[in-house]
Amino acid sequence: MVDIKIRELQKEDIDTLAEINITTFPWTSFKLTHKAAAKFLQDRLDKQMVYVAVKDDQVIGFIAMKRDFLFGNYIRRIVIREDLRSKGIGSQLVKYVEELTFGNNIPNLYLICTTTNTKAIAFYIKNGFKIIGEITNFVDEGLDEYILRKTIGTINEFKLYD
Repeated sequence: MVDIKIRELQKEDIDTLAEINITTFPWTSFKLTHKAAAKFLQDRLDKQMVYVAVKDDQVIGFIAMKRDFLFGNYIRRIVIREDLRSKGIGSQLVKYVEELTFGNNIPNLYLICTTTNTKAIAFYIKNGFKIIGEITNFVDEGLDEYILRKTIGTINEFKLYD
């Protein structure tokens, strides 16, 4: 496992992370532009929604989340530099967001993943997520997504309706 530090997104990270985003699978297949990737990050600056993986003072990836989604939080993107994948970095980022979510008595963490992205699906399942549904033709015609969820209990157990 690669030793990393995780911190909140900073303005000076945006260009490098946007470049990593557009040059890694599956984002390359979505034809994501540098401008769109940078805007995604810029729109979340200072909002405790993007957490950056840093190794040897270099940003090497990030995890972005949306808060307050179906009695939980939602992972929008996990992006790791291609040459550093399968080294435990993604798992560390997921664990960080899990601690932010479950540590604040929020019982659910969700994400979606393209059904053909078998490596990512295996990664999420290894990290405790379960496939709970499928959305057809979501990103594009013929491109389907799995809905995945990790939970620590029901909303009634957490008294979220009180």
